[in-house]
Amino acid sequence: MKKGILKIGTIFLLMISLILIVATISYAEKISANSGRLIHLNNLANFIQERTSSVLKADVRDSQGRVFLLVKSQNQDNDKVVLRMDLRKPAVNYYAYEMTGYARINYKITNNGIFVIDPVPDSRGFFHKRRIGQKPTIQETKLENVTITFNNSLISIKSASFEVKDLLLN
Repeated sequence: MKKGILKIGTIFLLMISLILIVATISYAEKISANSGRLIHLNNLANFIQERTSSVLKADVRDSQGRVFLLVKSQNQDNDKVVLRMDLRKPAVNYYAYEMTGYARINYKITNNGIFVIDPVPDSRGFFHKRRIGQKPTIQETKLENVTITFNNSLISIKSASFEVKDLLLN
Protein backbone atom coordinates (compact mmCIF):
# COMPACT_ATOMS: atom_id res chain seq x y z
CA MET A 1 0.00 0.00 0.00
CA LYS A 2 2.80 2.42 0.93
CA LYS A 3 4.72 1.61 -2.26
CA GLY A 4 1.64 2.38 -4.36
CA ILE A 5 1.14 5.75 -2.66
CA LEU A 6 4.84 6.50 -3.06
CA LYS A 7 4.71 5.69 -6.82
CA ILE A 8 1.60 7.84 -7.32
CA GLY A 9 3.23 10.71 -5.39
CA THR A 10 6.41 10.45 -7.46
CA ILE A 11 4.47 10.43 -10.73
CA PHE A 12 2.41 13.40 -9.53
CA LEU A 13 5.59 15.38 -8.68
CA LEU A 14 7.15 14.53 -12.05
CA MET A 15 4.03 15.72 -13.88
CA ILE A 16 3.94 18.98 -11.91
CA SER A 17 7.63 19.65 -12.63
CA LEU A 18 7.13 18.87 -16.33
CA ILE A 19 4.20 21.30 -16.48
CA LEU A 20 6.30 24.00 -14.80
CA ILE A 21 9.19 23.48 -17.23
CA VAL A 22 6.88 23.68 -20.26
CA ALA A 23 5.20 26.81 -18.87
CA THR A 24 8.57 28.48 -18.28
CA ILE A 25 9.78 27.72 -21.81
CA SER A 26 6.61 28.99 -23.43
CA TYR A 27 6.67 32.15 -21.28
CA ALA A 28 10.04 33.33 -22.63
CA GLU A 29 10.41 34.84 -26.07
CA LYS A 30 13.28 34.07 -28.40
CA ILE A 31 13.98 36.44 -31.24
CA SER A 32 16.88 36.09 -33.66
CA ALA A 33 17.98 38.43 -36.40
CA ASN A 34 20.80 38.62 -38.93
CA SER A 35 22.06 40.25 -42.14
CA GLY A 36 22.49 43.71 -40.67
CA ARG A 37 24.90 46.52 -41.53
CA LEU A 38 27.58 47.95 -39.28
CA ILE A 39 27.41 51.70 -39.86
CA HIS A 40 30.27 52.91 -37.67
CA LEU A 41 32.50 51.79 -34.83
CA ASN A 42 34.59 54.34 -32.95
CA ASN A 43 35.27 56.61 -35.93
CA LEU A 44 35.74 53.70 -38.36
CA ALA A 45 33.51 53.93 -41.43
CA ASN A 46 33.14 52.65 -45.02
CA PHE A 47 32.30 49.07 -44.13
CA ILE A 48 32.15 46.92 -47.26
CA GLN A 49 31.80 43.36 -45.98
CA GLU A 50 29.04 42.80 -43.46
CA ARG A 51 28.39 39.46 -41.82
CA THR A 52 26.21 40.37 -38.89
CA SER A 53 24.30 37.98 -36.71
CA SER A 54 22.33 38.76 -33.60
CA VAL A 55 20.45 36.63 -31.11
CA LEU A 56 17.96 38.27 -28.80
CA LYS A 57 16.68 36.12 -25.96
CA ALA A 58 14.48 37.95 -23.51
CA ASP A 59 11.40 37.50 -21.43
CA VAL A 60 9.99 40.86 -22.43
CA ARG A 61 7.16 40.78 -19.90
CA ASP A 62 9.33 41.16 -16.82
CA SER A 63 12.52 42.49 -18.47
CA GLN A 64 14.59 39.43 -17.64
CA GLY A 65 16.79 38.18 -20.42
CA ARG A 66 19.87 38.67 -22.48
CA VAL A 67 20.63 40.38 -25.76
CA PHE A 68 23.77 39.12 -27.45
CA LEU A 69 25.08 40.70 -30.65
CA LEU A 70 28.02 39.45 -32.69
CA VAL A 71 29.28 41.50 -35.64
CA LYS A 72 32.09 40.63 -38.03
CA SER A 73 32.89 43.22 -40.66
CA GLN A 74 35.64 44.76 -42.78
CA ASN A 75 35.99 48.30 -44.11
CA GLN A 76 37.63 49.67 -47.24
CA ASP A 77 40.94 50.24 -45.44
CA ASN A 78 41.08 46.49 -44.70
CA ASP A 79 40.29 47.00 -41.00
CA LYS A 80 38.69 43.81 -39.70
CA VAL A 81 36.25 44.28 -36.83
CA VAL A 82 34.83 41.78 -34.37
CA LEU A 83 32.24 43.31 -32.04
CA ARG A 84 30.43 41.55 -29.19
CA MET A 85 27.64 43.12 -27.17
CA ASP A 86 26.10 41.49 -24.10
CA LEU A 87 23.06 43.24 -22.62
CA ARG A 88 21.33 41.75 -19.60
CA LYS A 89 18.01 42.68 -18.03
CA PRO A 90 17.05 45.43 -20.48
CA ALA A 91 14.33 47.97 -19.73
CA VAL A 92 11.47 47.55 -22.21
CA ASN A 93 9.36 50.40 -23.59
CA TYR A 94 6.36 48.78 -25.29
CA TYR A 95 5.02 52.04 -26.70
CA ALA A 96 8.23 53.06 -28.48
CA TYR A 97 9.15 49.45 -29.44
CA GLU A 98 12.58 49.70 -27.89
CA MET A 99 14.79 48.19 -25.20
CA THR A 100 17.52 50.03 -23.34
CA GLY A 101 20.18 49.13 -20.83
CA TYR A 102 23.86 49.07 -20.04
CA ALA A 103 25.70 46.46 -22.07
CA ARG A 104 29.22 45.09 -21.96
CA ILE A 105 30.78 45.80 -25.35
CA ASN A 106 33.97 44.14 -26.51
CA TYR A 107 35.52 44.98 -29.84
CA LYS A 108 38.73 44.08 -31.59
CA ILE A 109 40.05 45.85 -34.68
CA THR A 110 42.90 44.27 -36.63
CA ASN A 111 44.62 45.26 -39.84
CA ASN A 112 47.43 42.96 -40.92
CA GLY A 113 48.12 44.98 -44.04
CA ILE A 114 49.00 43.21 -47.28
CA PHE A 115 51.91 41.08 -48.46
CA VAL A 116 54.02 42.40 -51.32
CA ILE A 117 57.11 40.92 -52.90
CA ASP A 118 60.20 42.93 -52.12
CA PRO A 119 61.69 43.91 -55.52
CA VAL A 120 65.22 43.76 -54.17
CA PRO A 121 66.63 40.22 -53.75
CA ASP A 122 68.67 39.27 -50.71
CA SER A 123 72.33 38.19 -50.80
CA ARG A 124 71.38 34.72 -52.10
CA GLY A 125 69.13 36.10 -54.85
CA PHE A 126 65.77 35.26 -53.20
CA PHE A 127 62.82 37.61 -53.33
CA HIS A 128 60.87 37.74 -50.07
CA LYS A 129 57.35 38.76 -49.23
CA ARG A 130 57.00 41.58 -46.73
CA ARG A 131 53.95 42.99 -45.03
CA ILE A 132 53.09 46.65 -45.54
CA GLY A 133 50.35 48.76 -44.01
CA GLN A 134 50.03 46.73 -40.82
CA LYS A 135 48.40 48.60 -37.90
CA PRO A 136 48.49 47.71 -34.21
CA THR A 137 45.54 45.70 -32.90
CA ILE A 138 42.97 47.68 -30.92
CA GLN A 139 41.01 45.71 -28.34
CA GLU A 140 38.71 47.32 -25.80
CA THR A 141 35.96 46.32 -23.41
CA LYS A 142 33.59 48.93 -22.05
CA LEU A 143 30.19 49.37 -20.47
CA GLU A 144 27.79 51.56 -22.49
CA ASN A 145 24.15 52.46 -22.68
CA VAL A 146 22.56 50.71 -25.68
CA THR A 147 19.21 51.32 -27.37
CA ILE A 148 17.57 48.55 -29.42
CA THR A 149 14.73 49.71 -31.65
CA PHE A 150 12.21 47.44 -33.40
CA ASN A 151 10.73 48.71 -36.67
CA ASN A 152 8.41 46.16 -38.31
CA SER A 153 10.76 43.24 -39.08
CA LEU A 154 13.99 45.28 -38.73
CA ILE A 155 16.08 45.90 -35.61
CA SER A 156 18.53 48.77 -35.09
CA ILE A 157 21.07 48.92 -32.27
CA LYS A 158 22.67 52.21 -31.32
CA SER A 159 25.34 53.12 -28.79
CA ALA A 160 27.88 55.90 -28.28
CA SER A 161 30.62 53.86 -29.98
CA PHE A 162 28.79 51.79 -32.61
CA GLU A 163 25.63 51.49 -34.66
CA VAL A 164 24.13 48.47 -36.40
CA LYS A 165 21.14 48.94 -38.73
CA ASP A 166 18.64 46.76 -40.54
CA LEU A 167 19.01 43.47 -38.70
CA LEU A 168 16.33 41.31 -40.27
CA LEU A 169 14.16 39.23 -37.96
CA ASN A 170 14.15 35.51 -38.72
